Amino acid sequence: MAAKAKTKPATMAGAWHVEQIEIEKIKSALFERTEPGELEEMAKNIAKVGLQEPIKVRKLSDGSYQVIIGWRRLQAAKMAGLKTIPAIIDECDEAEAIAKSLSSDIFSKELTDYEIAIRIQRYMQLTGLKAVEVANKFGKSPAWISTKLSVLKAPEDVQQAVATGKISAEHARQLSKITDEKERKRAIEKATKAKLTVKEAKEAAEKEKEREEIKERIETLKKQLETEKAKLKEYDKAEERLKAIDEEIEELEKTVNKIDAELRELKTKAPNGMEFDLETVSDRIKAIEHDYEQKKAKVVKEEQYLKELEEKLKETVEITITFTE
Repeated sequence: MAAKAKTKPATMAGAWHVEQIEIEKIKSALFERTEPGELEEMAKNIAKVGLQEPIKVRKLSDGSYQVIIGWRRLQAAKMAGLKTIPAIIDECDEAEAIAKSLSSDIFSKELTDYEIAIRIQRYMQLTGLKAVEVANKFGKSPAWISTKLSVLKAPEDVQQAVATGKISAEHARQLSKITDEKERKRAIEKATKAKLTVKEAKEAAEKEKEREEIKERIETLKKQLETEKAKLKEYDKAEERLKAIDEEIEELEKTVNKIDAELRELKTKAPNGMEFDLETVSDRIKAIEHDYEQKKAKVVKEEQYLKELEEKLKETVEITITFTE
C-alpha cells in the first residue's frame, strides 16, 4: 500500500491539502450520481494499480468527510476493497464546494443535464445569485443556465429521461411542450432510440401545439353544432304547434257552419209573425266566435315566430368537421 501522504493542514478558507483518509470516514457526498455507469472495470483497474487521481472531499463539523468530486472513484475503490483513499481535503463551505464541483464536472462533461440543473439550483439557493450572475461565474450564457434549470420544471417522465442521460436539456425544453402524456412518451422514446435532434424535438412540440389548437376548434364547432340542432328542434316543434292550431280552427269553423245551418232551418220553420228566441243559440255562437278569434290571434303569433326561426335558419351554415390525428 502506498505510504500515507499528508501535508500541513491549511487554516485559510478555500485552502486544501492531500492525504490518505479512511474510506469509512467518508459518510456522505455533496451530490450522488444518478447514473454511476460501469464501475466494475474501474474497480479492477484500481485493484491492480491503485487510485491514480485523488478524490476531493471536505471535512464536516462532526469529523466525517463529504465527497465534493470523485463519487464514482470512491464507489470503485470500495468495490476494489480499499480501506483508505487519497483525497484532497478542501476546507470550504457548501456553496464553494458546489462551485468547484460544477467547474470540474461541467467541462469534463461527466454529469447529465439533470445533475447540472440540481447543482445550479442548489448553488443559487445558497448564494442568492441570479441566473445571469451564475452564468458569468462559470463562463456560460444566461440562456445555457436557463435551459438547464428548465429541466427541473419539466414533466416527471422528461426529467427521468434527462437524469438517465437519454436526452439533453435542449430536448427536454421542447418535449415538455407536448401536453398529451402518451404523445410525449412516444416522442421521448423516439428521441432516445433514433437520436432525435433538438430541431426535430421542436417540430414534434409544434405539431402537438397544432394538434391541441385543432382539438379546441373541434370542441368549438361541436358546441355550435349542438346550438344549431337545438334551433332545428325548436323549429320542428313550432311547425307541429301550428299544424295542431290549424286543425283546431278548422274544427271550429265546421261547428260555426253547422250552427248557421241549424239557425237557417229554424227560421224557415218559424210561423209568420211569431217571435223566435235565439238567445241561447246566439250566446253559443258568440262564445264560439270569441274562441275562434283567439285561435286566429294565436296562429298569427305562431306564424310570426316560425318566420323568425326560418330567418335564423337561413343564417345557419352547414358545419363539416374533418380531423386527422
